[in-house]
Amino acid sequence: MKKILFSILAVALLWSCGKDDGPDTPPASSKPTITDFTPKTGPEGTEVTITGTNFSTTKTENTVKFGDITATVDNATATQLMTKVPTGATTGKITVTVDGQTATSTGTFTVGEVEPDNQAPEMEDQELTVAEDIADTDEIDQVMATDADGDDLTFAMVTNDNDLFMLSESGILTLAEGKTLDYETATSHSITVSVTDGEETVEATVTITVENVMDTTAEDPTSFVTKWETTTPEETIYIGANADYAYDFTVDWGDGTVETINELPENHMFEHTYAEPGIHTVAIQGTFPAIRSFTVYEQFDNDDEQLLKLVGLEEWGTIVWQNFSSAFYKCGNMVYNATDAPDLSNVKILASMFNGASLFNGNLNDWDTETITNMAYMFTGATSFNGDLSDWNTSSVVSMYSMFNGAIAFDGDISDWKTSSVKNMTSMFQDATSFNGDLSGWDTSNVLEMFSMFEGATSFNGDISGWDTSNVTVMFSMFEGATSFNRDISGWKTSNVTDFNSMFKGASAFDQNLGGWKISSVQNMKDMLNNSGMSKENFNATLIGWHGYVSENNAPLGINLGAAGLTLCGLAPFEAADDLETSYGWNIEGIANFELECN
Repeated sequence: MKKILFSILAVALLWSCGKDDGPDTPPASSKPTITDFTPKTGPEGTEVTITGTNFSTTKTENTVKFGDITATVDNATATQLMTKVPTGATTGKITVTVDGQTATSTGTFTVGEVEPDNQAPEMEDQELTVAEDIADTDEIDQVMATDADGDDLTFAMVTNDNDLFMLSESGILTLAEGKTLDYETATSHSITVSVTDGEETVEATVTITVENVMDTTAEDPTSFVTKWETTTPEETIYIGANADYAYDFTVDWGDGTVETINELPENHMFEHTYAEPGIHTVAIQGTFPAIRSFTVYEQFDNDDEQLLKLVGLEEWGTIVWQNFSSAFYKCGNMVYNATDAPDLSNVKILASMFNGASLFNGNLNDWDTETITNMAYMFTGATSFNGDLSDWNTSSVVSMYSMFNGAIAFDGDISDWKTSSVKNMTSMFQDATSFNGDLSGWDTSNVLEMFSMFEGATSFNGDISGWDTSNVTVMFSMFEGATSFNRDISGWKTSNVTDFNSMFKGASAFDQNLGGWKISSVQNMKDMLNNSGMSKENFNATLIGWHGYVSENNAPLGINLGAAGLTLCGLAPFEAADDLETSYGWNIEGIANFELECN
């Protein structure tokens, strides 16, 4: 048994020693590799990420170099290293050494400043100004743009205005070949332009303002400009003057004739004959203190035919005016186109300025009327006028006599007018059938005459109960035919009024008690209450009140009182009326009915 075991052991040992397994298999390679890095360029201190394999996860066991300069590893994994470009590094390869084995990048890291991102050019909307007579060969201006990168810029037109303009690549704006500007056609133009630096493009709007080049005197804003119409060959127009003033002016008659005039003709009219019919623009500069159409009216035997040739008031200019009395009297075809205001600094009189100018209607609110004392008849018969006068300074005006008489369209706000200097308001709103403005704040303390003030003013029913009428002497026909008026004016001071003739005649809405009026100065009450709307109750109270005043003051005596169409009722007013007639000589005319009872 022992021999057998020994034999087996010997054989096994012999087999083991005789076996040839060959050389050992070497272990897998642990040499690092660099597959990429980013960024590829940057200055010292730039953070760089290196990707690859077989990096040590211990930061200090990885040696990273930019060229010959070693960098510090900030973070390490087996496949990624984080580092920064070290001080002194130069452009070159990046190497990573681990356990004595080195990997080298295939790409080169460039040490230097990073190329900044491109910035778009900047261009704002622009406004340019050019004279209308510029030639197409002249530069209008340089369109402005900037570029922070200093790149070369190229300009281009995006949208044009009727192909008027041309823009060079360098931004020079000109007229397109053969094109011209015309101030009278368009005072401004708008185009859109672009500018590019090769990468970015921006757009802006360029507005070109056209300056007027005055070809004629009429285009000069200092000129007084009117338009006249002639209908036949060799027809003459006449401009009336005021003989109280001296004239020295240049006139462009609009047909190529320009003349200087420094003497006033004997007939006080400046005249010009036109070879051909048409619309003629007349422009005046110099000393021309007054225009007075009434002069022409007189010279032609009160015929307004010559005055109808004036068809337009276009511009006041800078004439220093002295007087506007009857300036456009009966100029029935004159249309008001002026947008400026006349120089009124030396003017006191606007009386009859637009009297009978039936087509006239304009905004005069910017007129400085501080010096004006006389506005009588100013808009009489100006049937189209309803302009804004709300800001007028009327503090110096003494006369508003017939100012809006027959101005049937006028209903402007004149509530803030200062009327403390006014003495005469006679016929001021007579037949101004549209007017119903607020006059409650007017100071009438110095007014002497109000006769026919609202006669025929069929719309007026303003509150004028607070007016101071203590100095008024005449009120005849004041509300005659004012069919809407019915305000309580029982508190008016009437002790100085001498004439109430027809005051409420036909004022069919008026129904107030006037018995408290002091009537000591009255001389005339003829037709005063005829066909008014006074009820029998208020007529009773009025007669009883007046009887009491007369019996107490023994005045006024011998008065004719018109009361046509009114009804008296009851014993007391009947006795008052009877006593006025029998004891004080009154004659109460036209009472329609006497009723014993007031029902």
